[in-house]
Amino acid sequence: MCISYEFIEWNYLSKVFKKDFEKKYGKAFDITMQVIKIELKNFENLIKQNKCTMINKSSCNNYIFIKVDFKIAWQNNTKWRDEYRYIAFIDIKKCKSYLLLIYSKNNIWSWDKKCSKQNETLWWKCLIKKYYTEFLKYFSQNM
Repeated sequence: MCISYEFIEWNYLSKVFKKDFEKKYGKAFDITMQVIKIELKNFENLIKQNKCTMINKSSCNNYIFIKVDFKIAWQNNTKWRDEYRYIAFIDIKKCKSYLLLIYSKNNIWSWDKKCSKQNETLWWKCLIKKYYTEFLKYFSQNM
């Protein structure tokens, strides 16, 4: 177990979607990103508080993919209505957390033509498999 996990914003894809949030929400999204970084540096709290969904956990507990719903700071929206989410990979052995995707439901139907014709889960799995090949070895057969 790690006291704190190193936060890494991985690849360009999370940065592409992040720019949409920055443009739309400005300073409020800066604060939201600070909260996300804190959550991922201390991701075990997300699990203890049932604030994330474990997507794929290794049998030896060395790594985990998680999906987390979040709200934009200072906004009156509910996470259930707007459904903002991020996908992260946690390397427990190396004490690192990787932000892979940060998105809203609106992102699903845009951006990548190959992946966009699918439901939300298939969409982000398609993006991770296509743009994050370094993480493919961690995907289980049923991912």
